[in-house]
Amino acid sequence: MDPDLRQALDRVPELPGCYLYKDGKGTVLYVGKAVNLRRRVFQYFQERADLGPKNRLLVEQIRSLETLVVGGELEALVLEENLIKRFRPRFNVLLRDDKRYPYLQVTLSEAYPRLLVTRRPHLAKDRYYGPFVHVGAMRQVLRLVHRHLGLRQCSIEIDRSLPRPCLYYDLHQCNAPCVAWGEDRAAYAEHVRQVQLLLEGREDGLVEELRARMEAAAAAERYEEAARLRDGLRAIELVRARQRVVLPEPRDVDVVALARLDDSAGVKVFFVRGGKLVDWQDCRLANAESTEPAEILSAFVKQFYSGAAAVPPEVLLSDAVADAPDLEAWLASRRGARVDLTAPRRGDKAALVRLCEANALEMLREEGTEARRFGERRPGPDAPRAAAADVEAALAELQERLGLAGPPRRMDCFDISHFQGSHTVASMVVMRDGLPDKGEYRRFRIRTVSGVDDFASMEEVVTRRYRRVRDEGGPWPDLIVIDGGKGQLSAALKALRALDLGELPVVGLAKRFEEIFVPGRLESLRLDERSPGRLLVQRLRDEAHRFAITFHRGLRAKALTHSALEDVEGVGPALKRRLLRAFGSAEAVFAASLEELCAVEGVGPRLARRLKAGPPTVSEGGAGGGA
Repeated sequence: MDPDLRQALDRVPELPGCYLYKDGKGTVLYVGKAVNLRRRVFQYFQERADLGPKNRLLVEQIRSLETLVVGGELEALVLEENLIKRFRPRFNVLLRDDKRYPYLQVTLSEAYPRLLVTRRPHLAKDRYYGPFVHVGAMRQVLRLVHRHLGLRQCSIEIDRSLPRPCLYYDLHQCNAPCVAWGEDRAAYAEHVRQVQLLLEGREDGLVEELRARMEAAAAAERYEEAARLRDGLRAIELVRARQRVVLPEPRDVDVVALARLDDSAGVKVFFVRGGKLVDWQDCRLANAESTEPAEILSAFVKQFYSGAAAVPPEVLLSDAVADAPDLEAWLASRRGARVDLTAPRRGDKAALVRLCEANALEMLREEGTEARRFGERRPGPDAPRAAAADVEAALAELQERLGLAGPPRRMDCFDISHFQGSHTVASMVVMRDGLPDKGEYRRFRIRTVSGVDDFASMEEVVTRRYRRVRDEGGPWPDLIVIDGGKGQLSAALKALRALDLGELPVVGLAKRFEEIFVPGRLESLRLDERSPGRLLVQRLRDEAHRFAITFHRGLRAKALTHSALEDVEGVGPALKRRLLRAFGSAEAVFAASLEELCAVEGVGPRLARRLKAGPPTVSEGGAGGGA
């Protein structure tokens, strides 16, 4: 078995959830569910005669796996359905008609509502319950409602003018609201309310009534009636097994949960659409060791949704944030409608947040194991150095395949990050003997390039870095890795030649096909996808990207929340909020009259004149970062 897959198996938790088997390219081969993930996953990798040819072929192609923990078996089943629809794995059985789980629909849009089965909730005025995994139980509840609460099953328009009711009245399955002497609208509405309470699991009185009737029927030896009531009670219990993965109402929600493990922090985002968990995103955080959870979440919301394609009407957080009103106003401006930002403490939403937190913690546990394997944290003096052999093998492979004079003990890697040409930054990360040397990390603001020009930006940052190394006499790298293809590599070589440092070994790593471009070679180099050398340079490149994007997002967040009002002497955060509430924007504040400004609490004549004069002109300081 592949060593990486063996370590992934060792990390599988003994919890309910779903597992995704992937091939070497990351394509999902199979999605499954289990009450105990660890026990189920290990069954595939045991020598068993009954494994079957299909599963044997599956196991031969598995190179990695991913797990998602949930709160129970029903949740795992619903999540499995969504994952199969999303990835359509070739080892799963796929339904061609893309069948959906059914809902129960209370047609509140009608004067005399009905209880129907639907697979496509779409009417806003109606109330939907589900989806239901146990379809047989749902059908039993449907019959229970018709037999004991008398909701109509016909689709005619009710005007109480019919001369006689239909057969359902004679079967005691309808209270005949269609005839003048039948159940009136108020009594019918009460039965509709009881149906809703039953479907919401809040009608204990009805359950007690059915149980008493069942016991009375059994005592009178009416066993068939007692059996029907018993089956109805069992169906109600199944309906009450609420699913936390799926919200009880078809609504769109994002769930943002923070987790911490040792000195690591990460955020898991669940995207719930139509009440179903349709996707998720893992976000690792840097420099969050000593920061309060509320502050972390506030910064994360700003950075995450500044580049988001869409903002839902509701965002659930694992911790309350102090600046929630300001964030809600900002999110509403991006969405064009109201957005609620809450940290629920009870109910279905709180359960969904806890589920998201559990998955965020599992994400950090898995990341920590991977980090230890690749040397993210240096082991203590008594810890085994299991990764040392992998590192030496990786360095030896890079030396041989790249034609280096010796193993690349020190590697420098550069990456460029920007958003449509704004806030362009660069990062340089360093790896010594396969271990990140964070004391040598550097970040740069690009000074001489405007707009989108990655090649010129790379030339600038390489020039700045190695001019300083040359002037200070070191430290020199054994290998320079440029994140990008031939264009970025050519820009770096141009910078090194201008500094008369053309002898430094440098390569480019293109992300699309993981090609390594070596100067002087016509063809790109592709290492085996599981080779230690390729894994090492990939991790170096990913670390450079993470470091650059973190710096870039920080600058964007500052620019996003900065207001020209803050540049005016005497304007603090509280006064800034009052001014923006009064005038709507900073431009409107500067355009207001002195009388209008003085009408705002906290603004006197002197401050009003400063506001009327506008923000002071400030010359931009030098670019931050090392060189």
